[in-house]
Amino acid sequence: MAHHKKKSKSRDRILKELNELRKLLKKKHKQKRRRHRSSSSDSSASNASNQQSESLHSGSPGCSDSLSPDAPVLPTLANAVTIPPKLTLDDEVLNVLGPRLLVEKVFTPPVPQDFALRWEEIVQLGLKQEERDALLIKYPLIENCEFLEPPSLNSELLQALTDVARTRDQRLVKKQARLAACLTGIGKSVSALVTTDGPKNLMLIETLSDVGRLLADLFYEENAIRRSLVLAHVNVEIKDTLNSSPADKLLFGSTLVDNLKSAKLVAQSAAVLKIVKQPFKPLDQRCFDSQRN
Repeated sequence: MAHHKKKSKSRDRILKELNELRKLLKKKHKQKRRRHRSSSSDSSASNASNQQSESLHSGSPGCSDSLSPDAPVLPTLANAVTIPPKLTLDDEVLNVLGPRLLVEKVFTPPVPQDFALRWEEIVQLGLKQEERDALLIKYPLIENCEFLEPPSLNSELLQALTDVARTRDQRLVKKQARLAACLTGIGKSVSALVTTDGPKNLMLIETLSDVGRLLADLFYEENAIRRSLVLAHVNVEIKDTLNSSPADKLLFGSTLVDNLKSAKLVAQSAAVLKIVKQPFKPLDQRCFDSQRN
């Protein structure tokens, strides 16, 4: 019995020593792993920098020399498909993209540079007065286009305008005179083209005709501006009569006086024919008025 107890104690001591030895080995193993991890991290960082440097020189990032030729090639900037910047898209693709917010300007083919330079200088500086007068004399009114002469202001309305309004009206008259000279020059050119060889000059005739139409419309708008300036200084009761009087040689027509007289007679006739309603009075008030009379 005693021998058995002694044997169990020695076995327990051996197991205890084995456990302590195991703990010690485990502790040393952990320390070794920590040292190995720190050293491996430093070496991996240096290896990564070396690989990056090699990839920059070799032109194949992330790939080693031992890579199989059958491996898939990743897309890079070198082998990417480039789209030309001036590629014209189909109409179907443009419809999908939607309309543009800003409309692209369309230009006519250039004129000779000498023309463009002279026009630019006139637009920026204007013509000299003597040169402007010479051009107006050079292009007098066409015989069958007397309607292009700027209409004069009716004498009946001249007194109603202020000095500022009269000065502005005269400036608009001078502008209309230049428009008439432009239309005269276009008319002379069209007449020359038609009489020489009309069918061969259709493009030029069309262009000059379009320009003439735009200038004639501008002449009309200047008349409308002049009339609106006058209407701002007259009695409200005759504005309708003035608006209904078309312009001819005079701004509000040659029959303005007759139109004003007719309008006055109509107003008087309407006042006579109009039924005037008597104000309503109570019965007691009417009896009192009858007894007093």
